[in-house]
Amino acid sequence: MESDPSPAHSIIETLIDKNPDAVIIVGFNDCLMGTITKCGENTVALYSTNMIIDKLMDRGLDEDDSWNHYYHNIEMAELGPNGPMMLNIDFDE
Repeated sequence: MESDPSPAHSIIETLIDKNPDAVIIVGFNDCLMGTITKCGENTVALYSTNMIIDKLMDRGLDEDDSWNHYYHNIEMAELGPNGPMMLNIDFDE
């Protein structure tokens, strides 16, 4: 089997090594930024909120619907201590 050279694949491999119970958001691998660990807690996936919104818009949602979908289906999901963290960079300020 040929290995996947994508950055997301490398991030996922690292994440599995550090925390095999970490939650990955299906369909958003290209929005992975890396891994993050809060002192004394599990290593989890780190996603770009901006990239997720852009991906939702590429799938046909307008910006408001993309944010609505993100808040209700991703950010507010109860994923426990192994759930991912989100990084939102506000470029407007």
